[in-house]
This record gives sequence, structure tokens and C-alpha cells, in this order.
Amino acid sequence: MLNPTITENEQQRKIGEKLIIIIRTFLITEREVEELKITLSENIRFDISDAFRAIDSNMKGYITSQDIFRFMCKNGYSVHQKFCDFWIFTWSNEDDKLRYQLFLEFIVPRYNRDKNIFRNRKIYLQFIDKLSFYLEEFVAKLIQREIDYLRTIEIEKMNLAQLVEWKFTTVFKYIAGNLPIIDKRCLDQLLNKFEIQSLTQQEYNMFLKRFNKTEDTIMQKDEFSDLIFPSRELIKEMQPSRDGFQEYVLIMINNQINCQAKIQLLIKMISFQTRITQNQIKFYLKVINLTDKQDFITKIQQQNESIQNQNQKIFEPTQIQTTQNKTLLMSFKPAQIPSNQKYQNSIDQSIKASTQNQQRSKNYQIPNE
Repeated sequence: MLNPTITENEQQRKIGEKLIIIIRTFLITEREVEELKITLSENIRFDISDAFRAIDSNMKGYITSQDIFRFMCKNGYSVHQKFCDFWIFTWSNEDDKLRYQLFLEFIVPRYNRDKNIFRNRKIYLQFIDKLSFYLEEFVAKLIQREIDYLRTIEIEKMNLAQLVEWKFTTVFKYIAGNLPIIDKRCLDQLLNKFEIQSLTQQEYNMFLKRFNKTEDTIMQKDEFSDLIFPSRELIKEMQPSRDGFQEYVLIMINNQINCQAKIQLLIKMISFQTRITQNQIKFYLKVINLTDKQDFITKIQQQNESIQNQNQKIFEPTQIQTTQNKTLLMSFKPAQIPSNQKYQNSIDQSIKASTQNQQRSKNYQIPNE
């Protein structure tokens, strides 16, 4: 039996590592998108109004997730509609409509913002030409980077949630201690615990601006909960769908005590189905927690063969494809960091070292549209 103290220390260490991965993901994304925004703003042919109209093809005056989906496909990016919905939800005022002012907040650099907004408005008065194709593709690249960030960060949040069993008060206390808020000093203590240098003031501001649209320099508990809690919309995509019959099976099987009685009842209950798929077999085996799985599979296969023979006498054979549920967030793998990798002396060096590893480890597959 493990020592409870050792188990608790190991748990605390894993929580800290997950939090550092999340902080690194925030900073990497913020720096990359900031560079893209600066590159766009420095191009004399780029105009934000033209970029907005290129996405809002129907001239509605606002951008929807369908507009983003069409715009990304037009520029050669394969994205899923669900992530377009989530991206619009993130940047809009919870009405799923991204209007020009909010699009302006997204597209211009976050630093020296007033100067860049004025410069782009001045360009708009001088150039009324249509946005060139390479600048349009650059805007699509910026949006794609944000969507990639959403997919990666939601996986990391889910990993942390499962680690702490969805008790986010534990995570808050791990960073803040006995304080009611989280500030720069709290994050620096977390980094120093893993021999990483403290954040610079600019890095801390970048961390805050990634999720906090206000000018506050501290995080309240509810703000931290919004930051670290996985999206409720994307959580639904990770839950396997079950039809009404499977729910009925769960209720009936749980009322049986004897394992053999569970098998007989289950076979009797599914006897009216035309064919049992492999996914259903896995589900039923998990329900009854059967040790001798081969016996159950053999009986199910015999039933399928019997039903198929009966159908051949009446109908022509039809091909039924076994469908598999596709979970959006599990169709790709987040960037993995080897356990034996030691953190560098600063968060900046850690970010640079991990960027190439992340690019090489992007082996996830984009869900088919």
C-alpha cells in the first residue's frame, strides 16, 4: 500500500505540471497570433474593413460561424463547424454574431492598439480596393491558429479536470494558497517551484489578455474558474451518445444480481434487433462486467447468423455499415511533453524549446466535414 503522503505529493506535482503546460500554451499562442497581427497591420495594402467584408459575404453587417466555415474552406483550411461555433462564441457577445467592432478587437495587435487602429482606419480611406488573395489567406491563417489553440487548450483543460476529479477549488488553492485572488506573484511561485524563472510583466500581461478582456491585473476565483474549466459545449462532444434502448438496458441489467442472469436477460432483450453491431457488443460487455466475454460474443454471433439466415429467405441481402461515433476532441492528440524532459531556466526558453516539439507532434487528424 502506498504512503498517503507520497500519493498526495505525486498528485500535487502532476497538478503543477498540467498548469505549466496550460500557461505555456497561453503564451505560445499569444505570441504567435500577435506576430501575425503585426504583420497584417504593417502591410500598407491590408484593410480591416475589406477583411470583414471578405468573411461577411452576404453583407449582413456581422459574421456568423457559417461565414467563418465558408471563409476557411475557401482558403484551403479544413475545420469543423463545431469549432467555428465555439470560436464565434468566444469572441462575440454571446449572441453568436461577431460585429465589426469586436472583429476589430480581434484583428488588431493587442499592444499599441490605439495607434494600429488609427493606422488601419487611415489606410481604409486611401485604399478601397478588394482585399488581395494573399492577405485574405493570411487572415484565414490567423483564424486557423486561434481554432488550433481552442482544440489544444480544451484537451489540456480536460486532462486537468480529470486529474482533480473536477474539483477546481483544489487547483485554485494550489496557485493562490490562502489568498482570495490570483496575481503575478502566485504564478511566479508556481513557476519557481519547478525551477522556472518568474514571468516578465509583459508575459504576465499576455497571459491575462488571452482570456481576460478587462484591464484588471488580478484574477478573481470566478474568473479563474472560467479560464480553467473546459467548455461546456465541447464537453458534450466528448460524451458518447446512447440511444433510448441502451438506457433501458442499463436500468434492467442493473436490477439483476447474478451474472448469468444478466447475460440471459440481455440476449432476450436484444433478440428483436435485426443485427448487433460491434459498438453495441462492447457497450453490453461493459454493462454486465463479464469475465467470460467470449461466451457472450459467441451467443451474439449465433443470433446474428440466425437472423441473417431468416432475412435471406425473404429479402435480398443488404449491406449495413457499422458506424462509429466520432468524438471531436478525441480525434486528435494534444502536444505531449516527455516525462524526462527538464524545464529550462526560464518560461521563455521553455516556450522556444517546446514550439518545435509541438510542431512535430501535431499528428491529429482533422474531423471529416
